[in-house]
Amino acid sequence: MADTRADTPPLDEASAAAGAVACLLHHESELIRSAALRAYARLAPHEQARGALLAALTDEDPDIRSDAMERLATRARPLDAAALMASLRGDPVREVKLAAIEALANIGATDSVDLLRRLALSASEDDVAWEQTGDGWEDWLDIQIAAIAALGRMGASEAIGDILAARADEFAQGLDVAAFNALGMMGADGIGALLHILQTETHADLRCAAAAIASASAESLSPHIDLLLGCPDADVRAMALTALPVGDPRAGRLAASDPSASVRAQALRHAGKADVRLVEAALNDSSEQVQAEALALLHADIAPRLREALAENMLLWLRHAGAGLAAAAARTLPRFAPERCQAPLLELIADAERPLEARIEAVQALAAIAPPVPPDVYAGILTNPAQQVRVAALRQLSRLAEAGERAATQAIVAAIDGAVAQPAARRPDGEAGRDDVAMPNFAMPKGEGGTPQIRITREGDIVEGADPGAQSTLQRIISPPAAADLRPEAEDTPEEQPAKRLKRQPVEGPLDAAASLVLDSMRVCGAVASEGVQQAMLRRAGDDRDEIRQAAWPVIAQWPRQAIGFAAAADAAKSALTDPVPVVRQAALRVLETSGLPAASLQQALRDEDALVRAAAVVHLPAPAALDFMADSSLPVRRAAIGRVAAGDDPQLDETAVGLLLQAGHIDTLGELLRASKNARLHAVAAIPRLEKKQLLVLLEALAKPA
Repeated sequence: MADTRADTPPLDEASAAAGAVACLLHHESELIRSAALRAYARLAPHEQARGALLAALTDEDPDIRSDAMERLATRARPLDAAALMASLRGDPVREVKLAAIEALANIGATDSVDLLRRLALSASEDDVAWEQTGDGWEDWLDIQIAAIAALGRMGASEAIGDILAARADEFAQGLDVAAFNALGMMGADGIGALLHILQTETHADLRCAAAAIASASAESLSPHIDLLLGCPDADVRAMALTALPVGDPRAGRLAASDPSASVRAQALRHAGKADVRLVEAALNDSSEQVQAEALALLHADIAPRLREALAENMLLWLRHAGAGLAAAAARTLPRFAPERCQAPLLELIADAERPLEARIEAVQALAAIAPPVPPDVYAGILTNPAQQVRVAALRQLSRLAEAGERAATQAIVAAIDGAVAQPAARRPDGEAGRDDVAMPNFAMPKGEGGTPQIRITREGDIVEGADPGAQSTLQRIISPPAAADLRPEAEDTPEEQPAKRLKRQPVEGPLDAAASLVLDSMRVCGAVASEGVQQAMLRRAGDDRDEIRQAAWPVIAQWPRQAIGFAAAADAAKSALTDPVPVVRQAALRVLETSGLPAASLQQALRDEDALVRAAAVVHLPAPAALDFMADSSLPVRRAAIGRVAAGDDPQLDETAVGLLLQAGHIDTLGELLRASKNARLHAVAAIPRLEKKQLLVLLEALAKPA
């Protein structure tokens, strides 16, 4: 199918342009020859361009040879292998050799394997030319790495021994990544070599070896799958899981007994959907990571007694588990105990000592409760000391307000107006500690035996059973602990010395939190289609503080014209065009564009010191007027002017624009104009014979620019 992209000239037009450039391929100036070659490679038909690039491989200028080989790398054909190998052998320039190796790999030139194998082991100076200046050893090292990579891409398994020998050389440096990646692409034999390295070496970067194995095809891995699953490296075992077919019992065995928690979790993802018993057993895993994975896979139709025990454990996990498991419990609890989860989720959200990830997840989980949580609950969370928690609540209020919940709209208006009670200051870590807490470990219910528990003592021992002195949350609220019990639970560990704890400060104080809530409420909720919200936003658009206006106006600029407050916003935007904050002026101009840009406002924006404001204004000019901005110092403004001139489809304007850009030397902008306008291309090509050297170079560089 013919290429119909707007930035691609028709075939006959491109051929004519290429013909005009072709006469410059032998120009006396190296700069002109180089630019002409790059322009010709872009404009000429594929075969003609390929022929010119092959011919340029013998140019006397090394930069031209490098340019030619670099572009030939993606255009070469198998029949060019001999020419590519000749340059690899005979051209001393490092860049030419590197591009030649890439080209040989791209065409799968098996005839080059012997040469590449030699270069993987030595500089082969008796057969390969090298530059005499600089550090020849470093040049060869780059070529060596490229040769190894090319051998891998071509799947040249006969080179495995050479690659291993190159790694074993006492002077070998930085070869592991290239060698491992190459071996990973060499089929089952290459994977076997990598496995041997993993089993026998300790000094190598074994993670790179494991990553190379992970990138191999399932076909290459298949002969070694049992060996991979038994590899001591957990990353390799995890990778081998991906090669197992669905339902393979080996995945289930890994999920149940692999020593690595991350492997057990991945194996559970692989096998758990098909085996509910595996998922239920994983709920009692010693790792919270695995337990969290099990919660994500658990079906809602589990046995009633198991459901009850699971709910109890999730309630405990909300209070005491780490970030991952607590977050998973928050996500899952509404599915299994919707009638019991609101208060525990709110308790988690309010507890500043709990992981932030879990608290944010708890806010989102409130939306899954049936019947729905009223907006007042989310409004209450806006006083939370954590910004991310407040933002999560704002998102839920925005959703409810869009659904017509009046109370949600009122809460948003209060937040935008700064009328929400000041968020509580975040307490520095370490002000108060916790006693030993009985950590739940999920188990299948067994008669009246309850759920077994473990706990961690102050001495760091893991013991079974609840702390005999532990109080319930309710008891602790009713009977506050004595001052002696407020010491940090890990105060004797090196990581938790009092001196270190005293250095910790709140990330966000109460005053910062209040200002942050106003800004966040505008950004998250300012587009809600509500008269009250829009009036609050307009009040903030005239605020004395720059940061408030800067947050309000970009949101207002997104309002549709039919919005209730849009007319008032358009009136305010005329004055906002003089605001000292560029972001405000840009947004105000967008509002005026939607409402119908007045001539006075357009002229004011065209004189703005901010380039983005000027660029937004230029798109409203007629094509002749846009010429005045063709040589603007800012690229966005010139681009806007190009769009207007090209849209005018006036040959005279296009010719003038080309002349202005040639004179100013704006290569990027000229290239965009030539791609956008046929008239500009025709004029530019016709002008080639009469251009002076500087302008000719600008034009050739512009023609060579890719789309």
